[in-house]
Amino acid sequence: VTLTIYDFTNSITCIATDTALTSPINVHAYPIPSYTSSSPCVGIPILFKSTSTVPPSIFQDNITWWSWSANSVNNIGDSVYFTFTDSGSYPINLLVQTPYCTASINDTIIVFPSPTSSFTFSPHIGTPPLQVSFLNNSNYYSTCIWNFGDSTGTVTSFNPIHVFNNDNCDTVTLITSNADGCTAKSDNIICLERPSLCVSIDSLSETITGNIMNVHALVIN
Repeated sequence: VTLTIYDFTNSITCIATDTALTSPINVHAYPIPSYTSSSPCVGIPILFKSTSTVPPSIFQDNITWWSWSANSVNNIGDSVYFTFTDSGSYPINLLVQTPYCTASINDTIIVFPSPTSSFTFSPHIGTPPLQVSFLNNSNYYSTCIWNFGDSTGTVTSFNPIHVFNNDNCDTVTLITSNADGCTAKSDNIICLERPSLCVSIDSLSETITGNIMNVHALVIN
């Protein structure tokens, strides 16, 4: 270690060297905070995942602490969830720490409105084959996918008409999405049943005329 002292008043320079101070100084690398997030939609838990790194060094330090803050809510961990009830811009802070160094990042996340998913259909019940009309009552969406639950695939019409051929109950699903990547889902059940004849004999009588027997029965459905 070399110590240099300047005396500018008297134009004197003193240099002293102490070879006894030989302890090395360990300089650790600062972590670099970064993150990714899932689609930021209103009412849907948004996954924030740390992608922070530590530059290579001889010490090979690792990040041991992650602290998040968003919309006045704090979370701890390398992966956390935040849920926002309104659309808009929100500040987010991520602080990461190694055993020796700390670094943080301030960012802004834009949360988009979520679509709604809702539909009605008619008729609600019947016998196969049954043609059913669907009315899409969803809002804030740009595309939709229908699944009628009868193994016939999916359609993307806004108000489809579908023919059901099976005598059972099928779950119809509508998934809506918007240009911001937000989605919503709704389900309804439609039941089809083939008619069956169920009768009982209330009374029975017969008359004989010559060689002819006439049987009279009262049948109740």
